[in-house]
Amino acid sequence: MKRKAILGLALLLFVFSFVQIAQAGPSNNLQEAITLANQELGWEYFTPKNVAEKPINLVEIKGLSGVIISGQGYAALAWGNPYGDIKNGQRRNIGYTKSNEDYTNPGFPHDAWAGGYLEDRNWVKWPWANKGIKAKYNVLENNKFDNDVKYLPNIQKGLAIYYADVSKGGDSSYWDNWHEYVHILVPPTQYTWGMGRMWHIDKDNKPWYISIPLTPGALLDDVVNLTVKDLKINPNPVKEGDTATVTATVFNEGEEPQTTLAWYYFNSEVVGEENITIPGKGSIPVSFNITAPIPGTYPVEILVNPNKDSPSDEINILNNDWPGDNYVYDNLIVAAEELNLVAQSITTNAEEEGRRAESGETIHITTVFKNDSASGLENVPVGLFVNNESISFSNGITHIPYMGPGEEVTLTASYKVPSKGSVYLEARINIYPLEEAYPEVYKVDNKVGMTVNIKSPPAANVGHGTVSIKAVSQDRSINRPAGTAKWTDWITVTVTPKSPDEIEDFQNEGQKLIPPKGKLLNWFITSAQVTYPKKNPGFTFGNPLPPQGTTTVNMNSGGYSANIEFKEDWAMDGAKIYNILKNQLMAENPKQYDIGVKWMIQYTYSMPDPYRVYTEYYADSANLKLLVNGTGVDSLAS
Repeated sequence: MKRKAILGLALLLFVFSFVQIAQAGPSNNLQEAITLANQELGWEYFTPKNVAEKPINLVEIKGLSGVIISGQGYAALAWGNPYGDIKNGQRRNIGYTKSNEDYTNPGFPHDAWAGGYLEDRNWVKWPWANKGIKAKYNVLENNKFDNDVKYLPNIQKGLAIYYADVSKGGDSSYWDNWHEYVHILVPPTQYTWGMGRMWHIDKDNKPWYISIPLTPGALLDDVVNLTVKDLKINPNPVKEGDTATVTATVFNEGEEPQTTLAWYYFNSEVVGEENITIPGKGSIPVSFNITAPIPGTYPVEILVNPNKDSPSDEINILNNDWPGDNYVYDNLIVAAEELNLVAQSITTNAEEEGRRAESGETIHITTVFKNDSASGLENVPVGLFVNNESISFSNGITHIPYMGPGEEVTLTASYKVPSKGSVYLEARINIYPLEEAYPEVYKVDNKVGMTVNIKSPPAANVGHGTVSIKAVSQDRSINRPAGTAKWTDWITVTVTPKSPDEIEDFQNEGQKLIPPKGKLLNWFITSAQVTYPKKNPGFTFGNPLPPQGTTTVNMNSGGYSANIEFKEDWAMDGAKIYNILKNQLMAENPKQYDIGVKWMIQYTYSMPDPYRVYTEYYADSANLKLLVNGTGVDSLAS
């Protein structure tokens, strides 16, 4: 399913509108705004001057265009004047805070933007207590507003309004904890905007910040927004003349129920409409049916509140971002029933000889594809994959030039297997990620695969010792094949270095660490670490996202060996998990992951003539491969 972004950052040009105060409400009079804000806080926070004697001002902030509820606009209170760099007519800072920190401007263009979602970044928790952040950005601790959960709704709504197109919203693990990451520069009140600032650390360990507008309390309950999500077409593809059902869910993010109109489109024409009522903070399903026309690809769309009048004050209407999240679409594929392409078989010489592949062996792969159709087809896309990575057929072919009715085509390839574990081979025809050149109703037979197991030693000889990696099921009843593991398994890594008097000195070829005539007195491992993939924060059983970064932990050391046990919680590749929300098959094929190990030994030896004792250190490392090939979650000993 595809959907349009709610807001485009490039289009966010805030222009606040102000009206004269009428009883309780926003004011464009500085003194009235100060009085209302201080009355709400219960103490004189908004003083005429800040600690550096800079005067307070009522300011308009670029970046919140059209956030006007019931004709009311909202301003902000800041001390001093705008200052700093100028980009696109915007100063880096709006002014200063009460404690004379920078009051940063959300309308100032990003210094750098790496794309993706905000939640993909490594945000600094409690930045006001981080020594590096405090020193570099003049951040003060204990300002009475930081880490207060009462401001969480203001932060969440500010993110929803300002960063909607680059935020995962409520789908994020950060969502209910943003108050632990946002440093409040100036608190929001019922009728004035506040401002926050948060920092993330990039891969080079460099900090970057963004500014977070904190919405006035008056906006928290009054913002109206309808969204339509999760469009699904079933079945898809479909054959001519059959019925496909389109479903979606309409959400109401406001407190009050909303009655509106839903339009249903097929092939860019309205084919139905329905009056719907969505409860406050609730949702309802919608659906309609399509009778499939002649073979082809047809757009399917749903639009909610098409006339922009029920309600008329939705956020995306006010911000000129129509239709935004009121609209979803996908494509219906109508295929001729008799068209069918088949990945018929895949074999290797090792399998045919009834054996495992040897470590590092070059195996020969044979694939057979068939056109199980009544007519001939030209330029049929085919591919071969190892652990979901594409490799080439022997003749470099990517498309079969012509396949006659019922014709079978054999293609071959060679592949050098790794030193241990196993690999998953798969042949595909006319299916993702290949070009889908021909619409087919049934694609379950468009790919065929097999696992090639590899003979491997129980441990890796690293020249100066051995490193072993073993996995056992969660209930510890089944030992996995060497070099393999499943999700939820316990993994044990063990390092056993050679004695220093057996280790070659890499700085002096042909010599040992212990010099000639030297006598080893004692040695032991001083430290050892293992590095393995880090679980994605968004990983769930139904949404097995790939690992994000790595985790490094200390091993148990101190003697002649070191070991560590940890959980394989980061991947279930090969489990073939179908994500209903994404309409996508995930963790389809087994995958190899790198496991890094490093250690240091301390050794003491003596030398005669004259007798002396020396203590020295030696560091070494090894890289292992671990093949993840499924999940042990259904049965603890699966």
